[in-house]
Amino acid sequence: EKMEGIGGSIGETVYENFISNAMTTKGQLDQQDMMFLANIQTKLGLSSEQGEKMMLDVQKKILVDEANAVMGGEPSAADVKAYREKCNSMGLELGEDLELSKSYLTRMFEIEVVPGLMNGEI
Repeated sequence: EKMEGIGGSIGETVYENFISNAMTTKGQLDQQDMMFLANIQTKLGLSSEQGEKMMLDVQKKILVDEANAVMGGEPSAADVKAYREKCNSMGLELGEDLELSKSYLTRMFEIEVVPGLMNGEI
């Protein structure tokens, strides 16, 4: 049981570091990255469910941090749209999966949509 906890902790650290690096450099994980993670998962004796949960948790954490970075300054409509589309392409909902607050989502919506309404694009 203690070894399982250690394996999970090591696995989590390896997953987090690898996924963070891959998402920072490439934007998201590709097939080669997934094969590497599956190999690590096998070596650490993690179930596929454990590996998938760790990967999803790390992706969510990174995307929440990225939302804070995007919204922290003076985000443009294009910045917000690019972030939203990135999350959508990963199959993640901003409110449901990333647990961004309603006020946060409202602000993102306003930043992305209001300029289009004002200039007649929408």
